[in-house]
Amino acid sequence: AYNINEVPGCWTMINNHGYNSGAYPMAYINNSTSYVHSGSKSLYLRSSNAEPLYAVMPLFNANNVTVSFYYRNEGTSASNGTLVLGTMTDPTDASTFTAIRTLDRVTTLTQVSENILGLNGRYIAFKYENGTAQNYYLGIDDINVTLISDINKCIYDDRKFDGGVEANYYKQ
Repeated sequence: AYNINEVPGCWTMINNHGYNSGAYPMAYINNSTSYVHSGSKSLYLRSSNAEPLYAVMPLFNANNVTVSFYYRNEGTSASNGTLVLGTMTDPTDASTFTAIRTLDRVTTLTQVSENILGLNGRYIAFKYENGTAQNYYLGIDDINVTLISDINKCIYDDRKFDGGVEANYYKQ
């Protein structure tokens, strides 16, 4: 299980200044129930007004997948950042980010499901774009990546950020 104020060890973060650093943006595991869909923890992002934050998942050896998750913003004003789902060819280089879907700012937990075709060699990434102010929250929870196939399904289940992400890749 991940501890509060850590980041998932198998993820790559770009521009993450870390919990309690006093600098933004930052990402960490949090137990604020307002941002948790199930379980007791979620990935918590805090905005910057100067630079975006990238949270990049581990590489999946798959071509066509469906990614689903729940998210929620602190507010809907321009002060809040905007969540963008995308892919990256290099998890350490923000310039390789390609947007797939820009999500509305919402204040209730909202489920998203998006097919990503031709993923091979690319990483699934979340970009928390700048708002007009810093320190605005966004939570992401219950991320699932499912292989699109008639023969078998592979599911990546973050176990609500309560369990080890690395150990939860399995065939169904």
